[in-house]
Amino acid sequence: MANRMQAIDRVIRGRRVVITLALVLLAILFLAWFDGGEEALHPIEQEVALPEKANATASNTATTTAPEGTS
Repeated sequence: MANRMQAIDRVIRGRRVVITLALVLLAILFLAWFDGGEEALHPIEQEVALPEKANATASNTATTTAPEGTS
């Protein structure tokens, strides 16, 4: 009878450990999802040196957004 009770206790402890680990994992996943590090989009503006011909038609203070793939 004692061996059977010990076996039942081991099963209960094992389930308790598995449930605890699952809850910890779910808490970590929830925090990662909730604070996913998402940053608002913002335009990148920088001064652009224009060639001499283009200076006749555009101002020297023109700014533009950087094309994709450049920084």
